[in-house]
Amino acid sequence: MWFFGWDRWALVFLYWTESGVVGIYAILKMLLAKGVPKKPVKGLGANKAFMILFFLIHYGGFMLVHLGLLTGARFLHQLAFNLQLDTGNMREIMLSGGASMFLSHGFSFIYNYWLGREYERVTVGEAMISPYPRIVLMQLVSFFTLIILAPEVVIVFFKTAFDLIGHLLERRMFKRRLKRAP
Repeated sequence: MWFFGWDRWALVFLYWTESGVVGIYAILKMLLAKGVPKKPVKGLGANKAFMILFFLIHYGGFMLVHLGLLTGARFLHQLAFNLQLDTGNMREIMLSGGASMFLSHGFSFIYNYWLGREYERVTVGEAMISPYPRIVLMQLVSFFTLIILAPEVVIVFFKTAFDLIGHLLERRMFKRRLKRAP
């Protein structure tokens, strides 16, 4: 962040990009999921394609609303402080940061979900809901730190802490599923 000269806006928009990356891996998890629910699921809820389509629409809407809130907050910040914020390097930040997040989440996906064979015991529904707690917390942290104009280091600290907690909770959830599996 300091090395590249990124500001708070670059960070929160980069975190928004990470939401997309997490969503992509959630879809991959849903595609691979082979776990069997404790209770039989009937109707459209039993159809993997429907679940993925539902996730795309719901999660996409969630991301769109979050983008609108961030964009609105940025606009209000410009008005309130009469600032002209530089957006010239935003594309490079989103691409380079997004690529590194894609690799990071990809490593976790390959190591834990695929090689760790979590997909064998995780249901489509569990894979679908797994990113929500982590993303909701991350987005709340990013949005509220913007509102209170917290220093960038505070944004990074809280976002990183919530990411770690979210990752550990997801591993715990999938491990519990292993213990319940026959």
